[in-house]
Amino acid sequence: MPQSVVPSFFLYGEPPRQVEPRFVHLEALDDRSRPSEWTIRPHAHAELHHLFVLHGGGGQIVVEGLASAFETPTLLVIPAGSIHGFDFEPETAGQVLTIATPFFDELASREPAFTDMFARAGAFALDEEMTDFAELLGRIRRELAWIAPGRSTAVEGAVLGVLVATVRRLQREAQPRPPSRPNRQLELTARFRALVERHWSHRLSIPAYAEQLGASVPKLRAACLAATGEGPLALIQARAMLEAKRLLIYSDLSVSEVAYATGHDDPAYFSRAFTRCVGQPPSTFRSEARR
Repeated sequence: MPQSVVPSFFLYGEPPRQVEPRFVHLEALDDRSRPSEWTIRPHAHAELHHLFVLHGGGGQIVVEGLASAFETPTLLVIPAGSIHGFDFEPETAGQVLTIATPFFDELASREPAFTDMFARAGAFALDEEMTDFAELLGRIRRELAWIAPGRSTAVEGAVLGVLVATVRRLQREAQPRPPSRPNRQLELTARFRALVERHWSHRLSIPAYAEQLGASVPKLRAACLAATGEGPLALIQARAMLEAKRLLIYSDLSVSEVAYATGHDDPAYFSRAFTRCVGQPPSTFRSEARR
């Protein structure tokens, strides 16, 4: 597997380091955007989710090679591990909340509504919600700036408030869903996805994943279907295709080399599978994504 051609940072511009399990960080957007002349080049963060709450300006966000424009006020949701970059209009203003994935997973285990919050990146216009976000982020900023009794609990409470506000905003555009899903299935699917993230390129079998998770294959399949509407094999294939897209956009590997790098023994089969998944052949996807 080739080394990533996309920079991986802790916070933008900082070298990777171990993420503390309950890490929370809040900063003004222009702390890093202004020195970079309002352009943040494509990069990734391994174990950090981001929420951008912007109240002035605008720009363009690029996630996994797909660009979309946004106006403010807006909420930008950036999942950990996703390759993303920005072209902000000068003087775009707002705040960036960063949450360690272990901390988010802990909170999501207590509130199933959070589970899919970082399933994908997106930009969501804010209206009356902006006041609530500003108040909650202000509480986080104050608590992070000092040491006082109950500080960690106060931070957690304010973070929970932001997550509740976020999930309620996302639900305005969500498709209708079943009224409930068993918490155990959500938890098993989350653990499966974490294993896939670590091992997808090694082509582990579904029984091998199930064994590592301490579950039967039927139980794992049922959990994935209940939580995502897709079986475990489809989730593994989707992760491989995501990596293929990244390599096609950000590397100079040939299509055959991308096939081998993503665990496919037959480049022709890879091209057919990619075309079914993405809707166009790898070479066409590459040329259009690089325009």
